[in-house]
Amino acid sequence: MANLFDYLTWRGDITFDMSPVNEVDCLLFSWLSYVDFDGIVPAEFNRGVSLKKTSGLFLEKFNLDKILAESLSFTRTSGLALKKCAETDRFAKIRFSGYRNVIDYSNDSQFSAITIQIDPRTAVVVFRGTDDTIVGWKEDFNMCFMPQVPAQKKALEYLEEAASKIRGQLYVCGHSKGGNLAIYSACLAKKRIRDRIIKVYNYDDPGFGDETVLGEDAAEVLAKTESYTPSESIVGMLLNHVSNYTVIRSTQRSVMQHDAASWMIQGKHFITADEVEEASKVFDETMKNWLKQMSDDERASFIDALFRILSANEAKTTGDISSDVLKSGLGMLKEYNNLSKESRAMLKKFTGVFLKEGTESIIKRRKEAKSKNALNAPEEDKSL
Repeated sequence: MANLFDYLTWRGDITFDMSPVNEVDCLLFSWLSYVDFDGIVPAEFNRGVSLKKTSGLFLEKFNLDKILAESLSFTRTSGLALKKCAETDRFAKIRFSGYRNVIDYSNDSQFSAITIQIDPRTAVVVFRGTDDTIVGWKEDFNMCFMPQVPAQKKALEYLEEAASKIRGQLYVCGHSKGGNLAIYSACLAKKRIRDRIIKVYNYDDPGFGDETVLGEDAAEVLAKTESYTPSESIVGMLLNHVSNYTVIRSTQRSVMQHDAASWMIQGKHFITADEVEEASKVFDETMKNWLKQMSDDERASFIDALFRILSANEAKTTGDISSDVLKSGLGMLKEYNNLSKESRAMLKKFTGVFLKEGTESIIKRRKEAKSKNALNAPEEDKSL
């Protein structure tokens, strides 16, 4: 089945003058935002650097073959996407500027963004999603109890700065947490900025704990927001969707469907499904029921204890954990034993509650499916 790389082959010769920005373009931009542009793309909002030149500088700085062969990050193909984009008429001349990449361990925050100038009249503000940093994943979980996480505040500041330096219409987009940041910043931006936004594209974001954080003008932005989630979504089921989402097909399974390079594409659109799969529904129901049983303080304590364990041996990324599973496991066990008696009891309690909720959700859905099948079964023909 076709994916982002096939899209580049099929439509790479079609310029933006011939066909404007679409849903697949913005997914591609969201995927490119995972590339390490430090020292390549300027932080200032100026004329910037063409994608073709950006690709050349990236390939001089990094060994792409080594990244693809050795990296454990699910975003490792973003550099390959950049290289392929540079070979097309559609993307080679677009320009990058305003690159920011901030990891703040003291505030549990990971934030990155870039602005893409399509032409003098059109720009795309792109927010990077959760990368492979542990602090980035913790910030996602902090959304369970914090009305505003630091990355959301930074995203709003970034959008307003970009809009003040760039003319014309705007698209705002992001994958994973980047989609959350795109919606949040667009909803809370000043009216003169909201009026310039053509579309907000959100790809499999973790949602919001409370819709009220988006402000009283949210409906205006959500009306021009398009959200997409894969059929076996896990990340996209974490909290609450604030806009209707389109379910799309993927060549991967389960949590690996979060890999946007696996999403199926035909022409300039995604291949859709009617609804998310049963496993995704079970996870969604389990998460929501589980969170209802925890106060905000309990959620905060649980997440802090969990990520203390995951950060054992000074692990900074998921790759640090995966590179030596035995060492990581022993370090986590030691860190767990170092927790207070109360913290260990709390972890055991809510881990047990989660498993219980998951089991009950599975049983409930099986009963519903059985009842539905019985209702729809054809009546037995008793005639002779």
